[in-house]
Amino acid sequence: MDLKHLETLIAIVHEGSFSGAAKALNTVQSNVSEHVKLLEREINAAVLIRTRNGAQLTDAGRLVYSMAKRIEKEIEQMSTQLALTKGLNFGSCSVGFVWTTVSWLEQQTVLKMRQIAPGVTLNIVEASSERLVDLVLKQDLACAVITGPYNDERLHMTPLLEEKFVLVAPGNEKLPKKANMELIARQKLILPNKGSHLRSMIDQYTQTNKTQLKAEIEVEGLMSIPRMVQNGLGWSILPNTAVKGIDGLSVSDIDDMPPRQLLLITLKQGLSTHADQAIHNIIIDGAKNF
Repeated sequence: MDLKHLETLIAIVHEGSFSGAAKALNTVQSNVSEHVKLLEREINAAVLIRTRNGAQLTDAGRLVYSMAKRIEKEIEQMSTQLALTKGLNFGSCSVGFVWTTVSWLEQQTVLKMRQIAPGVTLNIVEASSERLVDLVLKQDLACAVITGPYNDERLHMTPLLEEKFVLVAPGNEKLPKKANMELIARQKLILPNKGSHLRSMIDQYTQTNKTQLKAEIEVEGLMSIPRMVQNGLGWSILPNTAVKGIDGLSVSDIDDMPPRQLLLITLKQGLSTHADQAIHNIIIDGAKNF
């Protein structure tokens, strides 16, 4: 079986269409179609159905895709293991970080990995917890840092640390050591958008305290909220990890608001390469130093 045909199938699934796969593989669509035709002829079964919404896998296609991903991973493992014999002078490792850890844990991980494995290419994904879980399950990431609680029998989860929630205000504001909901409810608030895991936790806390918060600005993702607060556009409620090391802010603990947990997830079958294991250990050590 030609590995290029399997690579083409993987690209179609990831891109959702033949045209998207052709662009990702830097080839023409007719080559993509030909690879699929040859693959189907070899296994004597259809692997894809074209629909208005793009290409969808058949039952046989799902089986072939699953095996193709394993083969792809094994080839990557071989390259990385060979790199180990050469002092990690080449190879790659893929890891994901939830938004709140980008400014500190991600940076620590990159710096440490450069020290112990300067030849390994790091592929980093910054995304929501839901997206990162999906990528780990698809074996596109070796491991990822997400927010808990989260349960999935297919995953191994290592607790990293608890994120406290804090009230964040512009740097010229004087905040009490602990803020209560009465103070927070009086402010113009910038909050994560409704439906997000973080917003659900904030809303649950306010309901418990029989307080209603009104967000004047709702933001998808967290990266821009500290900057908006710095510029005086409002106050916010964020995990303390999201504002670590950021100047121009006043920060206060929130009275009796329970923390949320950061988790490091991998597939239960374990990590495949020494490089994967190295980055896994670096992340655990980095969280201990927070």
